[in-house]
Amino acid sequence: MKPDRFRVDVYEWTGNEAEFGEEQLKLLTGLYVYEFQRPGGELVSYSNRLYDSSLLFPEKTFGIDAGDGLELRGIELKYRQTDVRIHIAYGYYVEGRWESDELKAKLAQVPGILNQRTDASLLVAAVTCEQCDGQRVLQYLMPELRKKAETQLDERYASGL
Repeated sequence: MKPDRFRVDVYEWTGNEAEFGEEQLKLLTGLYVYEFQRPGGELVSYSNRLYDSSLLFPEKTFGIDAGDGLELRGIELKYRQTDVRIHIAYGYYVEGRWESDELKAKLAQVPGILNQRTDASLLVAAVTCEQCDGQRVLQYLMPELRKKAETQLDERYASGL
């Protein structure tokens, strides 16, 4: 990935969390922004992968209600050498519109030829914990993360429209 801008944060919650029980949670959030598409700097390209398939493999996929009637995608991954699992939720925000998969995100870039907004972003949230329901944790967090990302991106890139 070679985004124009990005922010990645890692959090740890330890102890008795009201929403998730007594558990240690590790959460990663990432927002990867491409101001415009070009060779070597594309939101959707072969080199941009959510995970390293030599280390992890998918066990199941699921939908995530990201608020306001928007459903994004989720995936449960397992490390090949251990029983450790990671739950990931993600979505693409292309020229002010959310898309749930790579193909839709790529096609959503076509109108950029006709308008002034050319930004495209990937929002990712990942959680790992020993006994918690990672899918439930992401379901709780993703609507707020999505709204914050959308607000920040619109403030930066929609002002010229």
